[in-house]
Amino acid sequence: MLRVLVRALFCLGVVASVGRAQAPCEHALTGSDLKDLLGKKVGEGMIRQLVTTCGLTMTVDDAAERDLKRLGATDTLIALVRERATSATRSELELRAEIEYWSSIKESTEAAPFEDYLNRYPTGRFVVPAQAKLRSITTPASVVPAVAPISTAPGPSVPVSTSIPSPPVLAPSTYHVRYMAVTTVFGKMIKDLGTLVVNNDGLSFRPDQPDGHSIAIHTKDLDSIENAGDGIKVNHTIYFDGLKTPGQAEALFDAVYDVMNAAGKFTGSDTAHRVTHWHGLVKGCRGTLTVSNNDLHFASDDHQLTWNRSEHEFVLHHTMPPYWDIDILDKNTGKKIASLNIQDWDNPPLRSLWGKPTRRDKKGFLHWN
Repeated sequence: MLRVLVRALFCLGVVASVGRAQAPCEHALTGSDLKDLLGKKVGEGMIRQLVTTCGLTMTVDDAAERDLKRLGATDTLIALVRERATSATRSELELRAEIEYWSSIKESTEAAPFEDYLNRYPTGRFVVPAQAKLRSITTPASVVPAVAPISTAPGPSVPVSTSIPSPPVLAPSTYHVRYMAVTTVFGKMIKDLGTLVVNNDGLSFRPDQPDGHSIAIHTKDLDSIENAGDGIKVNHTIYFDGLKTPGQAEALFDAVYDVMNAAGKFTGSDTAHRVTHWHGLVKGCRGTLTVSNNDLHFASDDHQLTWNRSEHEFVLHHTMPPYWDIDILDKNTGKKIASLNIQDWDNPPLRSLWGKPTRRDKKGFLHWN
């Protein structure tokens, strides 16, 4: 129970941002954002949640503190602002820069941007897809060496296919959902009821009312998919929810997952850099987790561990992406032997590479064995 309590407090800022009325973060708060919140008399509890969840980029000096106090900030809030404004590590800032850079080049058809990415970030988050893109651009078509014919006698012609296999054609699926999107961090939410169609081309939403909002997201623009209780969230800020049963929500998730998987959105391995390996009640160490088709590999400054699918069962659950937990069980005894907390995965880990889970338990946790 002690460990559960510590971890619950650790994730409190994330859990607090789940509510439908509060917009998810698109970027860290600035000093102007903070002053605007205080000027509009937003409750201090809400401000603390936003500062904790979104982070804060501002310089906190004596003049800034005086401005905040003049706007009504308490000493407690100023202490939190001082802590959060100075706690952004260089690695976190570099990760944000890396994600922005990758987003700007990922659709390129030139080799130079991917070579530059690999030079800048040799152990980066997108090394595997960057290498794959570079190979697809720079590798010439294979040439089959000529072989002396064994016989000159005519024989039946054998057709040789040179076409590239196409992704599987998925049957369209339709859902009546609520579409909800966030325009800005502090902007109003768009909400409409309507019909969502999912197929190989992506997602298409048509509202029930003539004056509603239509939206189409092409498959190439689908970057992430997350569970959202009674529906899903895609690309971090767009919800399709309001489904009546968990089965319908799961079917929608499966449909969008299959579209992304058929389009090659998930690679043969994936790496998370902000991972805590828990051993003991409250003791843990931070490191990097790499998921391949057959195993998990965790590496920290102190130790390295590997768990494979033939000997272990893996249980995936979360409070809200990108915060995930993976429990690792001994397949023979069912005993939990390790637990991992992952903080920087947008898409569901394990599922992105291992496909649909073996089962879903009563708590909604996903199992692979």
